[in-house]
Amino acid sequence: MSLFEAMPTLPSNLSSIPLRSGNPTSDAIKANLRVHSRYIRDTLAPALSRTGGTLTDVQLATLKSIFASISAIPMTVEYLEYSRIEKALAVVASAGAWPADASLMAEALLTSWEDRVGPLKNVRANLWGKGSRLEGCRRLIDRDEEGVIPERRGSAWSVEYSEGAPQAYAYGNLGFEVGAWWLKPAAAFRDGIIDERHYSITADENGAYAILMEGNSESLGITEPRLRPGTKYAGVEKWVHVIDEVERNTTRFTPTPGDPGIAQLRKEILTGNGVRVLRLAKLKSALAPRVGLRYDGLYRVIGYSVKLTTTEGRDQWVYTFQLARQVDPPQDSIDEALKHPTADEMDDWKDYRKEKAKEKGTNLLSLRWGESYQDKKRKTDSGYFSLSSEWGQSLLRGELEMAQDVA
Repeated sequence: MSLFEAMPTLPSNLSSIPLRSGNPTSDAIKANLRVHSRYIRDTLAPALSRTGGTLTDVQLATLKSIFASISAIPMTVEYLEYSRIEKALAVVASAGAWPADASLMAEALLTSWEDRVGPLKNVRANLWGKGSRLEGCRRLIDRDEEGVIPERRGSAWSVEYSEGAPQAYAYGNLGFEVGAWWLKPAAAFRDGIIDERHYSITADENGAYAILMEGNSESLGITEPRLRPGTKYAGVEKWVHVIDEVERNTTRFTPTPGDPGIAQLRKEILTGNGVRVLRLAKLKSALAPRVGLRYDGLYRVIGYSVKLTTTEGRDQWVYTFQLARQVDPPQDSIDEALKHPTADEMDDWKDYRKEKAKEKGTNLLSLRWGESYQDKKRKTDSGYFSLSSEWGQSLLRGELEMAQDVA
């Protein structure tokens, strides 16, 4: 019997779904489509690769259920932009180890969607619209006196309609799930999980609440790749990093010397409060996400060490904090975080990179070279900030010009 022999017709309760943006039913459909897309690309596809082309009975039943569900949905561009379900079906349609009837059904659905919405290859993520990954975020770019973008330039981000991130100055996960992922720190600031400081520790006089790890700030103690016993990809053993249980649940964090949050982070040893830990792709760690930044859960500060170093003739104290994942109350393991970025999140990142390469759209603000957004004391990019701040307002008063369409 064919796996897809009894495909359902379009149910009457789905045939007249209002498809305008913001409709609760429409939002639920988009969310379900994203779940289906991730299951196919992030679970089934790797499983097929590992087993050499065999799905379990449960996986086959789930795949059948997914096709029954998505075949009953009148597809829209909005659904595709959000879920990337067309890319999931393209994987199945490519045949290979997939069941033949599944590949045929995937191809048939893709054809019907193209008839409905146009060429699927033109579908791109809506990165800047309402509810999108970069809603309210604007990238700043340097220009010279002639308005030309230098080959080597810096960049910074602003967040519109923001009074800062006061909600970031609170303990706990703030409702964010382990594995929550953002394209840029500015978007994480917008959502209130970190604040807008130049430094990596979100803290005030009452405590330290979050850490953004990047660069060389984390030490896991991994020295060389080890082969996980029995690990095979397409029947071939490969060398992979094996992070032991201690390294999965404890880590060492070295903030930039002079970070004003260091003093408060030291005090958290006594309070036992969980501190939110986010890892940036630029972090040199086996736990860093491939791209973007990711929330990895709550960690407790269990100790620290300090040493005096000399850099460019200047003495400075370097602190290294020992952190352990919070156990009580329980939270998802680091394994959940390591699933991100998912395939559709990688799609969004790739679309962002393409858009960035084109340097066009009203989402970019430009600064003339010399009227720099660099912090004069630290001589580094300010990173991201609120346009409602004193510095942001000074920019809006005349130091910025809008790039309406930079080709």
